[in-house]
Amino acid sequence: MTRAHCPAAARTGTSAAHFFVALSICAAILNSTTPSTLYAVYQARWHFGATTTAAIFAIYSVGTLAALLILGRLSDRLPDRRLVIVPALLVCAAGATMFALADSVFHLFAGRLLAGVGTGAMVGAANAAMVELDPRQDRVRAAVMASVAFTAGASLGPIISAVALQLGWWPTQLPFALLACLSLVTALALVALPWPIVARVPATSVANWPERSGGVLPTLRLIRVPFFAAAIALILSWSIGSTFMALGPTFTARLFDLNHPAVGAFTLAGFQLVAGTVQFICRQRDPAKCMIRGSVLVVAALLACTLGAWVGLPLLFICGVLVVGVGYGAAFVGAAGTVNLVAPPDQRATIVSLFYVAGYFGNTIPLVALGAVADAIGLLGGLVFLAAAAIALVLLLLALARRLQ
Repeated sequence: MTRAHCPAAARTGTSAAHFFVALSICAAILNSTTPSTLYAVYQARWHFGATTTAAIFAIYSVGTLAALLILGRLSDRLPDRRLVIVPALLVCAAGATMFALADSVFHLFAGRLLAGVGTGAMVGAANAAMVELDPRQDRVRAAVMASVAFTAGASLGPIISAVALQLGWWPTQLPFALLACLSLVTALALVALPWPIVARVPATSVANWPERSGGVLPTLRLIRVPFFAAAIALILSWSIGSTFMALGPTFTARLFDLNHPAVGAFTLAGFQLVAGTVQFICRQRDPAKCMIRGSVLVVAALLACTLGAWVGLPLLFICGVLVVGVGYGAAFVGAAGTVNLVAPPDQRATIVSLFYVAGYFGNTIPLVALGAVADAIGLLGGLVFLAAAAIALVLLLLALARRLQ
């Protein structure tokens, strides 16, 4: 891998590296969201219900959790963060290939698991690299740019698969072949580009966190209030966002008899585009205020979606999903910005990884539970269950918010 030694090469290489690190985040998230529009196709092909759909979606979080727990601190200890980012992209490419070749539910589980492992391995390293590659080392701006890259991948994924589905262009193969190529090209570009030299603590075992002097546990004790507030906001926004990403087309088809793939795809894409726009707008705002206000708006919009499903108003439901996107964008960028602000530079990837561990862990169990509830008592009952859980979480967040002031 190329390292930048002269100032001119460093400036040019840093700009290009910054772009490709953001693209690596986008590629990883594309790998996650592209199947969303196709779950109804897989359900019809292999005859499974909402619980299996939710489990396929949630196993991504299991892979992400495993990678974050094992590798979350590793890039803080290596001389070059690409040593984590590039292999993670290769794992993402393997997950996309598994989807492209899928001929059973097992392959869907395996593809999602690989996608989760790749994303989990990358997320802490890529977010930390975004800060280091920023010309002013601006943590909040880096968090916003990473969040925008995240949302770009999240919004484009359903559109890509919906277009392939609508045009009949091998919808269960072509999108994933393109994603595998994107991951490979991004990995090759990162290997070839100059990279700034950053001093690192010598590599050590990630299993040794508690025993190290000045390790992550003392740091977490010092930042516990903003960290746990941010983690709750992430869990809240992601669990609701993931529900619509996994089951949104199912909601519109079964609750309102809107079966055209474009309805679900563009509702999900609109959700993510609104979220990305709000993240860009919030880049200069107080992260804590964005996090709290966004979380409250997410819950209010979810209640509107539930009411729309209850009374049979598809327009209210779809508008509610878009307003959830507004709150999701503010809460996500606010939570990420809060964590970036309080994380020490030498533990940034570790703290960011633990932040995402909390988000993925909190997202996995509720999503599977929601699928089981939906299969047992119906999709409307599942929405009511989700709304009750969201109210409990936002009340906890508001209680912690008083201690942030």
